[in-house]
Amino acid sequence: MKETFEQLGKKGLIDILVVIDDSGSMTEEQKNLSTKMNSLLTSLKDTNWQIGIVTTTVQASDKCILTLVKSTDTDAEAKFAKAVQAGLSGSGNEEGIRQAVNGLKCSQSPWVRADSSVAVLIVSDEDNCSSRGADCPNSPGKTISYLTNYIEQTLAREIGKTAGIYGIFSPTVNSCKTAGNIGYQYEELMTYAAQKSGTTVSKIFGNICDADYSNTLNAISSNIALLLKNQFELSSAPDSGSLKLSVEGSVIPAANYKFSGKTITFNAGKEPANGKVLTAEYNVGAVPLFTKVTLKNTPAADTISVKVGSTVLAASAYTVSGNEITFKTQPASLAKIAVDYRVAAALKNAFQLEKTPIAGSLKVLVDGKAASGMTYDAAANQVVLNPAPLDGLAIELNYNYRTGPQLSYQVAIVQGAKNVKLYDGAKELSYT
Repeated sequence: MKETFEQLGKKGLIDILVVIDDSGSMTEEQKNLSTKMNSLLTSLKDTNWQIGIVTTTVQASDKCILTLVKSTDTDAEAKFAKAVQAGLSGSGNEEGIRQAVNGLKCSQSPWVRADSSVAVLIVSDEDNCSSRGADCPNSPGKTISYLTNYIEQTLAREIGKTAGIYGIFSPTVNSCKTAGNIGYQYEELMTYAAQKSGTTVSKIFGNICDADYSNTLNAISSNIALLLKNQFELSSAPDSGSLKLSVEGSVIPAANYKFSGKTITFNAGKEPANGKVLTAEYNVGAVPLFTKVTLKNTPAADTISVKVGSTVLAASAYTVSGNEITFKTQPASLAKIAVDYRVAAALKNAFQLEKTPIAGSLKVLVDGKAASGMTYDAAANQVVLNPAPLDGLAIELNYNYRTGPQLSYQVAIVQGAKNVKLYDGAKELSYT
């Protein structure tokens, strides 16, 4: 496959979670935010972004009810506006921190991508659990560490580098008079995030009472942009070792980038220059190299012969378990593997004859020698050998059989008898 990407500035994958308060006092605030998706994305236009929206109301069993808006959606603004105006019938005991974790985790519909940068925006006119976690003492989300630990440990993101936390709430300075409570815990959360990133805390949150959230969201967007890696996402996952990158014919050394799944991440300072076209060439659909093969049937012991290419392998070069063969050294790419074996089953000891043998003419040889333990089953016209011949031994069945009527017979006649007559039924036969 061949794909091209034009370098138009800062690229990358960004997954943004918005946690919106859906309690009864949030009419104006929801409406204010609902028209500001573009402000949130001001510095992220060229990125591969996703926005997940949840409310501050915890569902039974921490169920995740999330609306996902993608950069590829033709109705993205409408979806964002509808999801943010989540209604006013939610719990008055807002659990923004717990819901942030539930939204990122979202076991029902996982959406956070493995190689993305992550941002969390909490919008509420009250503090977490209404006031410093006091109203939900038994909730796992009563402290900020519930969210920071999830981001840093479970998602393996580094706050300030590949993850950011943002908010719109009532701050401790110039607090919002119409808000339910000052957002003490949310401000503590912002302070932690600012310290980790080395930025001014005022640049990552805004006041819930602002008439227009545009300036706050523009500032948050600029800060989120600092988290972005220079990334490009392929349409398919390349076969191992097949990816080759180039810019206008010049091959890019593999040391200049990292590759995981479908995502190419350039090292800082090694990304293509603005305006340049990145070309990715790769193969898909190849069968990966393997060290194990599964046979259709389980082979009988000591009957396996394995050939790789034109070489017959020694038994020490592989192990057999059931119907699986494991090679101690991985066969080379494109090598033809042939396995010859007998299916594990009882050895054959009965052999059907095509014709009925003339009495006394049957002789059976096993490996060139007269068979021992041989019997002839006249009713079935079979030769039965006990014990059964071993694998690989040649079995010969030699006998005479008639091809026409029998004209010669051994007849018991008393010596000196005269006038002997032979009959076929009532018919007298002539003889010599």
